[in-house]
Amino acid sequence: MASLTSDSSSQPEWSSQTENVPTLREPIVPFSPAPSNHMVQPAPKISHGTNIEADQVRSTGEEDLLVNSSLMFFSTRPDASSLHLLANTPKLEPQALEILLRNWKPGGEHMRYLNHFVQNSACCTAIPVVNWTRWWGTDETLFDLVDQIVAEEERTLVTKTLLKADMKFQLDFTRLRASWADAWRLACQQDRWVDAKDHLVGFGVSTRLKDSALSVVAEDFLERRHRALEAWRIGNSTNLPNMPRVFPFEDRDEFLEILRDCREMRLDIAKSWYEYGSMSWLV
Repeated sequence: MASLTSDSSSQPEWSSQTENVPTLREPIVPFSPAPSNHMVQPAPKISHGTNIEADQVRSTGEEDLLVNSSLMFFSTRPDASSLHLLANTPKLEPQALEILLRNWKPGGEHMRYLNHFVQNSACCTAIPVVNWTRWWGTDETLFDLVDQIVAEEERTLVTKTLLKADMKFQLDFTRLRASWADAWRLACQQDRWVDAKDHLVGFGVSTRLKDSALSVVAEDFLERRHRALEAWRIGNSTNLPNMPRVFPFEDRDEFLEILRDCREMRLDIAKSWYEYGSMSWLV
């Protein structure tokens, strides 16, 4: 086994589909495009004189003016203002993701708000459960909305973002859940990749959702095994106390096994995992 150093240049730079996606900080200020003849004019100011875009503390009931009974934004307000209002209406947090997806438009603004909402557990209570409202017979869950409304080039990223949020919080189901929700949660709770994979390969869902679920769980296991391998690498090249000195063969073997499975199943994971797995000291 080759000798190791603690040179930071040996550390891989991790990448993922969510890189370069700008994050939001409260309060969210909507994007204001240059005026054009085709833009919908903002709604008149409400009676107490505050501006929707600058308003952070609204009067009770203002959220009722945000969406109609189908959870669609009213056309009298620009989408940027509606998104801003949605992000600052605590009463609508449990429905925020569904409202966002039903009103989804490409271009990046809705993706920015998605990445904001999934940081808030109050917005992630309904990810693997039945939607709050139904327009047709095939819009049962948020993932159905992704397949039917979100642009093709954004669907995988949106699907994985939702799954990662549910994996992070794993909130109790408070409403009727999707038929696959239990298998998904069991996969997230496993200690071995082979067991987690077994819960997912028989997923009775769309190929996109199944492959996204496998990718999200695979990368979670890769991250766990990577931490163990890096702890050994650093401990073997330094005199730091309490660092492991025995090579973690089981972690190494599972790390490489996951990479083989991802190649065979053509799962969408960061290329940096394969680069790390090809390092001479690891193989």
